[in-house]
Amino acid sequence: MSGRGGRRAGWRLLGRLLREQRRVLVPGVIGGLVWQAAGIIVPVIIGWIIDDGITAGDRRVVWTGVAVIVGAGALEAIGAAFRHRAACTADELGKVTMRDALVAAAVADERGPAAELSPGELLGRATGDVEELGSFLDAVSHTVAHLVAVPAVVVVLAFIDWPLALVVGVLVPALALTMWRYSASWEVRSAEVRRAFDAASAASEELVEGFRVTAGLGVSDVMADRCAGRSEVLRAASVRRARLWMLFEPVVEGLSLVAVTVVVWLGGLRVIDGQLSTGALVTAVGLALFLTWPVRTLGERIVTVQMALASAARLAELLSSGAPALHDDREALPPDGAARPVGVELVDVVVERHGSLVIDRATVHLTPGSFAVLTGEVGAGKSTLLAALSGEIELGSGVVRLGGVDVGDWSGAARRRAVIRVGPAPFLFAGSIADNVRFGAPTASDGDVRRALLTADALEFVDALPDGVDTVLGERGITLSGGQRQRLGLARALAAQPDVLLLDGAVSAVDPARELRILAAITEAYRDRLVVVVTTHPDAGRLATVHLDLAHRSLAVR
Repeated sequence: MSGRGGRRAGWRLLGRLLREQRRVLVPGVIGGLVWQAAGIIVPVIIGWIIDDGITAGDRRVVWTGVAVIVGAGALEAIGAAFRHRAACTADELGKVTMRDALVAAAVADERGPAAELSPGELLGRATGDVEELGSFLDAVSHTVAHLVAVPAVVVVLAFIDWPLALVVGVLVPALALTMWRYSASWEVRSAEVRRAFDAASAASEELVEGFRVTAGLGVSDVMADRCAGRSEVLRAASVRRARLWMLFEPVVEGLSLVAVTVVVWLGGLRVIDGQLSTGALVTAVGLALFLTWPVRTLGERIVTVQMALASAARLAELLSSGAPALHDDREALPPDGAARPVGVELVDVVVERHGSLVIDRATVHLTPGSFAVLTGEVGAGKSTLLAALSGEIELGSGVVRLGGVDVGDWSGAARRRAVIRVGPAPFLFAGSIADNVRFGAPTASDGDVRRALLTADALEFVDALPDGVDTVLGERGITLSGGQRQRLGLARALAAQPDVLLLDGAVSAVDPARELRILAAITEAYRDRLVVVVTTHPDAGRLATVHLDLAHRSLAVR
């Protein structure tokens, strides 16, 4: 997403978060306004006590003023409590909302921007960027209160002494201009830090996940150096941003102190000349001192907003696939008109990747009850064709129909339940075998689990394990062989009972005899459904009712 377009998308996402959290934020903003109003009242009351109480010798004014100050302190505490509660609640709710939206976007559209990121980069955005948006929501009540407090102090000073108000009124715009010019540089530095953080996260993830491969190849030092290099880039980017803040903070502090100094100097002279009372000077100095904290905080909020804007732009890119909520707006059911059982039809399908033609005008009709074997030379586009059949990739042209209905008219959840594609490297979770098999079919009975394992030719080795189907797998099933992991992944797909089963090298790690036995079992179990398998087994063709030959990247049926 371009810089300007990304910035607009970031503002839209921040606006959306504010709208979603308004029920929490509004009480916090009100509490913040009460908190700041009470703080402004105190210097005014102190000046009144000095002029009308201490100087005039009126004890009643002193006692009344002290009571008002105590009441103002109580209001300030109550307002601060509401503000703090709202800030913390909005922070946490906002982060939960964004994480849920990211999960929804990642699973709703296999062709979306999230698919282009490595797990490390995606994790970086789901943590660092989401935290920045949480900090933004946390700061809303503070920021609004301080934005109102600054002009309020100037107005109160104008009633006390307009020359002093003029001094403060000139310095505040100077501070605003300084912060505005600074914010543009901070945005650039923040974007650099976030990109460096993504790269470092990706390198760390690769180092951890691939440590066995790197150790086996003897290149652990190379990967460690790569990770260290990206960490150094992140450190350098963070230091450059910190230096920018190091220059900015003294400017904000200095201008604030200049305002206080000028008020003391000018106000003191006016008291000596009899143009201003001592109490009024104390009030003016108190207000000027009070103003230093809102001005400093607003300077920090410029940083907060710029960091949040950079993160929001990056998150908006991931959410641009149009899946902002956890649930699809459409029912997770086949659309009206879809035939059951489900068949698949491709009509003049063209697929391009990186400017190269992968599939050229493929046309085929596969009916339920078919067992189709797909063959073709390496790189002919077999996996790409299966991805087109399942609706996972964007077509250059043509149409894919599922159950007679354009696959784009199916909800994402319904399509993924109807068509399951099993690849050569299934992901296994660190739970029991039964939990892994039930992952796509939570209501599957023990009998369903065992039947799926039997069809996948995995029941024998599973029953030989110490706890059978209740055996807990290590991380990603690392304790199993490649063939065993493949068979468990296949069993998981079979337990989900899809209408269309696409096997893309799903049992490539088993011996040829076992592969043929598994395919024969699936043929028998799925005789009323559609199965498409990519295999090099020479005898698999005799199991097929349809033989697809992907030659020269166009589809022929024989």
